[in-house]
Amino acid sequence: MDILVDDYNLTAYNAMGFGDLEMGMELPEGFSLKPPPLGFGGWWKYLTNVAAVSPMPSETTTKEQVIGAVGKLAGTFVVDRSDNVIYQWNDVVPGDTADLDEVMALIRQQQQ
Repeated sequence: MDILVDDYNLTAYNAMGFGDLEMGMELPEGFSLKPPPLGFGGWWKYLTNVAAVSPMPSETTTKEQVIGAVGKLAGTFVVDRSDNVIYQWNDVVPGDTADLDEVMALIRQQQQ
């Protein structure tokens, strides 16, 4: 299984139609942006994981590119062996993620 992390040009994210986080966005019903109670160790693990998967700025990366990347929404997609996108989920807000059980079931089905 491969995972894609885009660079600061956001070429792949934009091509997949991922939107931008905007202040005042309406949240899906029942959705909260309240942070989970992770405790110190949980937050440390979260922050180190984010740092590990974030693209590293280069000498040519601008402040605007970094700020734009922080506000870019993400998503989940599954591409089959013939390069067809067979599943796509675009996050509406941060944390509005795909149903991972559904995604993994689809991947297992493709592996048969």
